[in-house]
Amino acid sequence: MNKVKTEFPNFDDLESFEKILNALKGEGFEDYSWHNDAMPCIGKDIGNDFHLIIWVDYKNPDLAEFVDERKDGSIKQFMFGERDADGEYTEEYHYDDADKLIADAKKRIMNKVKTEFPNFDDLESFEKILNALRDYGFEDVSYRNEAMPCLEAVSEFMYLSPVTLVVWVDFKDPQKSDAMDERIDGTIKQFAFEERDVDGETDNERYFDTVEELVEHVKDVMKLGEQESSD
Repeated sequence: MNKVKTEFPNFDDLESFEKILNALKGEGFEDYSWHNDAMPCIGKDIGNDFHLIIWVDYKNPDLAEFVDERKDGSIKQFMFGERDADGEYTEEYHYDDADKLIADAKKRIMNKVKTEFPNFDDLESFEKILNALRDYGFEDVSYRNEAMPCLEAVSEFMYLSPVTLVVWVDFKDPQKSDAMDERIDGTIKQFAFEERDVDGETDNERYFDTVEELVEHVKDVMKLGEQESSD
């Protein structure tokens, strides 16, 4: 809880840091602060070695790493961005207002599928599935390098080790699908579910024509796992 205080004992804007962290903690953000960095940090793992990162600089520009830039306004006190596996920022936004940063961060999380797949043609089905399965731990982990948007949840009560449950939502128009021929001839459906073990191996892959069939199947799998774990 007080990582920022131990890593940056002389930090002069704990109020803003804690305001941002408390506002986003429910979205999976954590205190990433580390004393070798220039300032405290908040982050969230979004999968594929990508992270959403928030930097909270000193309130007093004279204490900042980039004093001149803070004073001339070219660098703001708060920064929000996406960092890839190589530590490079694929997105970066600067703010003077912590509330605006919080609002944008929440919007970024809620609309991940929209930012990763801006031309996706079936947001209605994707959001319907996400809303139906959110209470089961599913999150939007859509990643632009994949063929289609994706939801995941980690089930720790199934089998002998954690299993990742994966839901794929393909484009509604088969012509836009990476598996166009299979979608057109019906061997692959628009919606898919699979289980992935700790080694990344896939098992129990199933295809579905409708959102309702998919959601019902996933809920049945989750309930079965809960029953097995209690036996």
